[in-house]
Order: sequence, then C-alpha cells, then structure tokens
Amino acid sequence: MSNGCWPIRFFEEVVNKVTSGPVSGAEGGYTFESVDGGTRLTFVVEADTSGIIKLADPLVARMFKRQQETNLANLKDLLEAQE
Repeated sequence: MSNGCWPIRFFEEVVNKVTSGPVSGAEGGYTFESVDGGTRLTFVVEADTSGIIKLADPLVARMFKRQQETNLANLKDLLEAQE
C-alpha cells in the first residue's frame, strides 16, 4: 500500500523462551500497543543468572539490545521494500 500502512493483524504480545546456551531459561517477548500514527513495539527479556554468568549481565544485556536493534532494522527494510 502506498500510504505506508499494511493490513496486518498482530497479536498483542509475542513471547519466546531461550532453551539452550548461556542464558537458557531466559524469557522475553514483544508487546504491541496502538499509538497515534502507528504502533509502539516494546521488547522485554528476563533471565535468572548466577555464578560466572551473573558477572556478564551487562555484556549480555548489550548483546540482546544490539541483536534486537538489528532484527527490527531488518524487519523495517523488508516491510518498506514491499511498498
């Protein structure tokens, strides 16, 4: 559609769980909220860390943030390429 809107119905929330790796058991997801002029997308992740992994919390948080920014930029490119 030329006006930048797509007839897509999202769930209000998408949840996922990490099942392997150094942060296995981490749970997170996206929530979608209607706002003036669009949709607000929020990503939240929670993980119980202990031991040596606990020391890496700031690094893991930056890795999650960077990966989500990359994922969302890729999604934006894909959606805009469909115009």
